[in-house]
Amino acid sequence: MGSDCSNCTKCDLGILSEKQNEIDRQSLEYRKRNINREELINNNINKIIEYYNNHLPTIIYLQNNIKKYLKKLQHLKNPQDNFYNKYYGSAELSPENLEIILTNNDNNDISDTNNKENIFHKIQNSKEKFRTLSEKYSSFQNNNIEQPEENKSYKVKDLKINDKAKYSGDILNGKQHGYGIQEWNDGAKYEGEWKNGKTNGYGIFYHPDGDVYKGYWKDDKAHGHGTYIKKDEEQYEGEWLNDYQEGYGEEKWCDGSVYKGFYKQGKKNGIGEYKWPDDSKYFGNWKDNEHNGFGTYIYVDNKKIYEGYFENNYFQGNGHYIKKDGTEYFGSFSKGKKHGLGRYLFKDGRSYTGYWENGKQNGLGLYINEKNEKKFGVWINGKRNRWLEEDDVNILKNENDSFYLAIINFDNEKYMFREEKLQLENFQHKK
Repeated sequence: MGSDCSNCTKCDLGILSEKQNEIDRQSLEYRKRNINREELINNNINKIIEYYNNHLPTIIYLQNNIKKYLKKLQHLKNPQDNFYNKYYGSAELSPENLEIILTNNDNNDISDTNNKENIFHKIQNSKEKFRTLSEKYSSFQNNNIEQPEENKSYKVKDLKINDKAKYSGDILNGKQHGYGIQEWNDGAKYEGEWKNGKTNGYGIFYHPDGDVYKGYWKDDKAHGHGTYIKKDEEQYEGEWLNDYQEGYGEEKWCDGSVYKGFYKQGKKNGIGEYKWPDDSKYFGNWKDNEHNGFGTYIYVDNKKIYEGYFENNYFQGNGHYIKKDGTEYFGSFSKGKKHGLGRYLFKDGRSYTGYWENGKQNGLGLYINEKNEKKFGVWINGKRNRWLEEDDVNILKNENDSFYLAIINFDNEKYMFREEKLQLENFQHKK
């Protein structure tokens, strides 16, 4: 009986030895497979990461590579592998649980501690690389999704845009959306908010020539309040509409000139004030960057003032022109010159009321001297030609010099002359 027990013990020991040898053999094979697998993981992920950084638009290519990677990991979990099931159970094999699988059993046969730690280090690096990619494109982990998840925001860095620019920032549905920075090959740069692939919201655009726009955007155009600063320090601050100055704004030039007023389609339109470096200024109506309509022009040192109507920067129509020495002109202008009916007051009290042409008296007129004596005469090219005879003038009414009405015979024609409170619009010329 003792002999039988001895033989059984030897038999049992032999069987255990063979099982142990088999376990050792399988463990060594597993370690080799595990090391090769980690090399494969590192190589694949490094390639994917490198390609991802350079070619975001090839999203499907990334997904396919990750699919292959996941399938290779899944392949390692073979339900028929008794060795795997015995030591590691049915846990899902993935980058997140590789470390758990290798460390959950104190009796595992990975006896080389240094090699074990080296393997863990490589696994950890692989996990971090994969995690970084999965956070940016988590939808790739779903084998049923062929493109980025809809309405999911991602971040990218140095994404190439048609070989003309690179973009770093938020992406939604394959387009710039959120905050981002785009730099063009010609040196232009935009930093700010995006929506559906276009600049929308607040942002700063740096032009290649040094000009800068800081303000609000809508669909790639300046829209809303913003400031445009040129490299020579000229600037505009105000409202924009579809890339044009629109509404109220203030513009400054490097020579000291300043404009404050309204714009339309990028030009001064409406009420505005322009001040020149010599302190002369214009306040009034503008149209297409020129004085048009009623306005006031004040010359340097207030030596001269014009108040009246303008057309394309010229005095045009009725106006009042005053000099600092006291001389004045009330009447009609054409292209900046006295033209038509008007009255000129000299500083010594004399006056001329009559017709003008190209800035000079020309035609019939009434002259009043220092003694308030009135005479009708004819002027040619700024010089008096002759006085009219008393028989040619029929004075209808003249009360205290406040009202003057006369019928004048001149060149076989009749003229009605009317003066009332210096209102030249009541001066009528009839045949």
